[in-house]
Amino acid sequence: MTKRIMIMETILEDASFISSMFVWMIGNYDFSWGVSCDLLDGLWYVTTLNIGPIHDNSLGCGKNLEFRPQVFELKHLKTLSFFKCFVSPKRQPIAIPSNSWDKLGGSLESLEFRSNPGLIGKIPINFGALVKLKSLVLLENVLTGNIPTNIGNLINLKRLVLAGNQFVGWIPDSFVGLNELLIYDLSRNTLSGPLPLTLGGLTSLLKLDLSNNQLEGIQVRLVT
Repeated sequence: MTKRIMIMETILEDASFISSMFVWMIGNYDFSWGVSCDLLDGLWYVTTLNIGPIHDNSLGCGKNLEFRPQVFELKHLKTLSFFKCFVSPKRQPIAIPSNSWDKLGGSLESLEFRSNPGLIGKIPINFGALVKLKSLVLLENVLTGNIPTNIGNLINLKRLVLAGNQFVGWIPDSFVGLNELLIYDLSRNTLSGPLPLTLGGLTSLLKLDLSNNQLEGIQVRLVT
């Protein structure tokens, strides 16, 4: 493991993050090759971080996890995922950081938090600055509050999955501009109010699931 870390520190322009990342994953972590890098202008940059057992080669989560600001310094990061990492809602609940996501706005295309029962709090408002995002998946966590209206700014989204949380309030009308959306899943929350009239304008949809909420009208679940 030490040899792998040393190799990465010597080839990555983002090397300062690597040492911090192992502090960030304190405890009995299992380091595997869940980092992908791209060569740009003669330098290697981190472009993918898969943390948790979502893939065979993903980074292990470890214990006593916390977010560190160094992740927001990865200026070429395209994919960031956390799967079954934040698992203790009583002993160590963790909230998604509310700031600094705008620093990844020029690069991040996929952001996923899946199956984290210890992940609490609200969707950060400045997720709306991730203008290159094509996939936003917040699936089966314990996130609460209203869905930010500025998610509608993410006009490149092809997949929006917020299912299996505790979101409340109305579905934002601002989602009318998500014309590239193929998968739209807000099921298994506590959303209320009428179905947005703008829903019919999302003509590219292949999957739509708004079931198991408290919405007025028909509970929608459509797969084409």
